[in-house]
Amino acid sequence: MVNIKALEADDLHGFLDFFDHRAFANDPDWDGCYCQSFLNDQPAWDGESDPKPILRQSSCDKINQGKMQGYLAYQDDKVVAWCAAGESKLFNLPDADEKLARVVCFVVDEDFRGQGIANELLGFAIEDLTKKGFAEIEAKPVRPEDKSKHNFRGPYSMYLKHGFTDYLDLGDEGILVRKEL
Repeated sequence: MVNIKALEADDLHGFLDFFDHRAFANDPDWDGCYCQSFLNDQPAWDGESDPKPILRQSSCDKINQGKMQGYLAYQDDKVVAWCAAGESKLFNLPDADEKLARVVCFVVDEDFRGQGIANELLGFAIEDLTKKGFAEIEAKPVRPEDKSKHNFRGPYSMYLKHGFTDYLDLGDEGILVRKEL
């Protein structure tokens, strides 16, 4: 059983511990993203140096300023999963609307995968975003048959289970799904 909560400034240490040590321990391609790549306000990077310290500092700044939104799943006092979700205007996707929330990614500690934690995170996010007054929530899962690394967006079937419906077919980019809140 995990405890889930919305990200706040006092969660910074747990967030960093998760992304520093466990989030992508088995995936060097994503290691060091600190969930910054889909934000509209991306940190400056020269394209050559190691981006990890820049992205880490950017996440620290945004969390401390309340400009990063998402949900953490805790097992005891340790973060074991993350879901980036919140105001659509924060994410680098088209058609941002103040009443539209977005779910962008899920990261689950390898030792905790297959236990339904992403499903719990999505359910919690839907409840919380509803309480915050959003009218709709949108996500961009990959096509159901795609088992690639892009499945970090959450499986299509999980969204259907939570009442999302197809909104826009994006071809090779996947499918936009939406749910009225």
